[in-house]
Amino acid sequence: TSIAFDIHGDGGPAVVLVHGWSNNRTFFDPHLPMLSQDHRVVTMDLAGFGESGEGRSACTMESFGQDVVAVVNALELHEPVLVGFSMGGAAVLEAASSLGEGVGGVVLVDIFQNVNQRYDAELIAGIVEPVKETWHDFEAVRGYIGPHAPDSLVQRYIDKTPTVVPDHWWEAINEFFVWADAELIPTIQSVSAPIVAINAPETPTDVEAFRVHSPSFEATIIPDVGHIGVVWMKPDLFVESLRGFVQGMVGSE
Repeated sequence: TSIAFDIHGDGGPAVVLVHGWSNNRTFFDPHLPMLSQDHRVVTMDLAGFGESGEGRSACTMESFGQDVVAVVNALELHEPVLVGFSMGGAAVLEAASSLGEGVGGVVLVDIFQNVNQRYDAELIAGIVEPVKETWHDFEAVRGYIGPHAPDSLVQRYIDKTPTVVPDHWWEAINEFFVWADAELIPTIQSVSAPIVAINAPETPTDVEAFRVHSPSFEATIIPDVGHIGVVWMKPDLFVESLRGFVQGMVGSE
């Protein structure tokens, strides 16, 4: 499957930004001018999203992880920091597990706040069905970004997502929750690199529960934002938090 990616900047430790469900590599566009000043920043589309190929037979988190691995290897990145938003968090954890000591660190963005959360079929349906029912509803989208999100950000999300959701996207989100139920903790345990998080406040982050499996785990909470808003609403604060974590993981090269 072909994987589309872009490279921005050429300094410091490399940072690979991986989008979440329904997004693509343009999700991080507002941050690129700031991040690329002192980092080589790679943005990529997971298979079936953006401009990457759609021929994959199954949208598994393992296969998304291999998308990330393929880009890291193709660019010969040295100890990159892998940043995954939402479903992209599963992809970067899978990639970090495969790459081993070749990864400088992992930054999870507003996902896996409670590593002990279990997802049965009923709970997964309870999460996914409302998304189907309110797809592109203006106020529902605002809720995902944050209650005080400006109309411009709501419209941005609507403009950057299809009017009709492709079937394989629903498959992907179901696979994500099935993976989170069964594979999240073993995958965290298999990652040798430090793992940190940048989260929104809506779902409390259980730092101690995460540290059972990754002892150095820490989290930064960006206030007054929603799930998508953790990246979009306060870009300066997001980049500041991300830069701080990257510096702590791999320093300057």
